[in-house]
Amino acid sequence: MERKISCPDFAFPLMEHDKVLDLIGALGIPGVDIGLLENRSHLRPADQFPELARHAKELKGKVEERGLKVSDVFIQAELAFDVYAPNHYEAARRQHARDLFEKTVEYASILGADHITGLPGAAFPQVESWEASYDRCVIEQQWRAELSKKAGIPYGIEAHIGSVVEQPLQAKQLCEDAPGMGLTLDYSHFVRLGMEDTEGDILIPYANHMHTRAAAKGVLQTCMTDNCIDFVRVVQKLEEQGYQGWYCMEYCWTPYWENCSRNDNVSEILLMKEHIENI
Repeated sequence: MERKISCPDFAFPLMEHDKVLDLIGALGIPGVDIGLLENRSHLRPADQFPELARHAKELKGKVEERGLKVSDVFIQAELAFDVYAPNHYEAARRQHARDLFEKTVEYASILGADHITGLPGAAFPQVESWEASYDRCVIEQQWRAELSKKAGIPYGIEAHIGSVVEQPLQAKQLCEDAPGMGLTLDYSHFVRLGMEDTEGDILIPYANHMHTRAAAKGVLQTCMTDNCIDFVRVVQKLEEQGYQGWYCMEYCWTPYWENCSRNDNVSEILLMKEHIENI
C-alpha cells in the first residue's frame, strides 16, 4: 500500500523556512509537519498567533504552491516543556497553555491540517505527588481532545522522555482516561530509556500520527545502521489495526539535545522514507 510520508519543517533549522519547504518537496515527500515550538522552530506561537489568520493563510499558500499537505501542527509552549506544561500546578500557566492550544486549533483549521500534536505535561515532584500531576493531566488532555474534535482535527500527545507519561503503560492509561485523545507515537523515547522496542507496541491502538526515526538504547536519534527499532513489525501492527495516518520522518537538528545534531538529516530521512515505503 502507498503510505503517507511527511517531514518536519524543524528538521532543517539553519535554512530559511521557504527553502525548507522547497527541500521537503524536492525529497519527494508530500506532507509537512509544522512546528510551532517556542524558542526552537522557524515558526513560533509568539510570532504566528498575533495576526493568526493572516499568518496561517500565508503559510497555507506556500505549502500548496509546492504541492504539499500539512500533515501535523506540533505545539510546544516553551523550550523547557515544564514551564507552561498543560498540567502545570499554577492555574495561570495552565490557562496560558490553554490559550495557546485554542489558537493552535484555529491555526491548524485554516491550514487544513490533518492532525495536531501536543505534549502531555510534566510531573512536579517538588510540589506534589505524581498522581496529582497525572490527574490534572487527564483533565487538561480531555479538554484538548474535545476542542480538537469540535474542529474535526485528530489530536494526539507525544509520550516523551521526562513527561508525566514517559513509560508506555502510563501513556496507555492516559489514553484510556482521556478518551478521544490519541498518540503521536514515537518509539525513540522508549528505546532511549533502555526499553525493548516491543514495549511500545501496547500503544499502537491509540496512534493517530507516527514519528519514525532511528534510535538505540541510550541514544534518542541515530543513523539507520545503528537503529534498534523494528519498523517492519511496528508498521505491520499499525496497519493490521487500520492505521491510515502519516509517517513523519521526525529527524531533528537540536545541538542542545544529546546526539540530535550528529546525523546527515537529508540522507537519514531518505533512508527512513525508503524503508517505510517498502515495508
